[in-house]
This record gives sequence, C-alpha cells and structure tokens, in this order.
Amino acid sequence: MKKANKKQKKALAIKRKKGKQEVKNKWGSEKLHEAEMNWQSYDQAEAENMIKESQAVFETLAQLKNEEADSQELQKAMQRWHRFIGMSYEPSLEILRGLSYVYRDDERFRKNLAQFDPNLPDFLFGAINNYVDSLEEIWLQEQLNTLEEKH
Repeated sequence: MKKANKKQKKALAIKRKKGKQEVKNKWGSEKLHEAEMNWQSYDQAEAENMIKESQAVFETLAQLKNEEADSQELQKAMQRWHRFIGMSYEPSLEILRGLSYVYRDDERFRKNLAQFDPNLPDFLFGAINNYVDSLEEIWLQEQLNTLEEKH
C-alpha cells in the first residue's frame, strides 16, 4: 500500500511539473510565479473556498449555456469567472482568450469541464471570446476618450 502511495505521489509530482512547464511556456514564468505565490498564501479554508468557487462558477456557466451571449445573467457569470481566475493571477485579455482555447482544445480540461455539462467546453469557447471582445471594446473606447480629451 505504501509503495502504491509513493508511486502515486511521484506520478502526481511529474504531472504537476509538466503542467507548470506548460503554463510557463504559454504565459511566462511571471504568471506561473504569481499563481504559485497566491496559492501558497492560502490557508486550508481559503484553498477549500477556492475549490468550491471553481465548482460554483462552472456549474453556473453550465446552467447558462443556452443564454444569449450578451445576456445580463451570462455577462455576470463571466465576470464572476474572471474574478475567480484573478484569485490566482491577474490575467491579461490575451490570457483570458487563450483559456477559451485551452478549455476547448486540451483534452484534460475538456474532460474536467464536461463533468458539469458535455457541451460546456465548446460553450465556454464562445462565451469567453464574446466576453473578451466586450472588454476590448471598453478598453478601446477608453483609449479613444483619452485621446479626445487631450485634443
């Protein structure tokens, strides 16, 4: 039994190391470090709350999969998802959009998200991209307003 536990721990350590390397390759070592530091700063209750929030966020999004992309309820759920991601690290718009591809294209994420609803990964691809598009529009409008104020 102890031998199996050692093998499981070793396999998990290898898996985590590969996962860290993937994050580092996709989004840089700064984001990996930020996420690790945030996670390590959580006590057990905070870590459990983070896991519960993850479950709640994806359950809510699965329930909203038939909503219009610009519905107020779905937009609120996407903001909650964004805040949840921000609990680990401050994601750029590029990273948020990149997560839509990870959720849709990476079998590990698809499998996990499909536990909430088989169509959730594909739904999230569209919902996240729509959400990021709206954030980009807001940012562009703010930039335009700033330029107009200077002239």
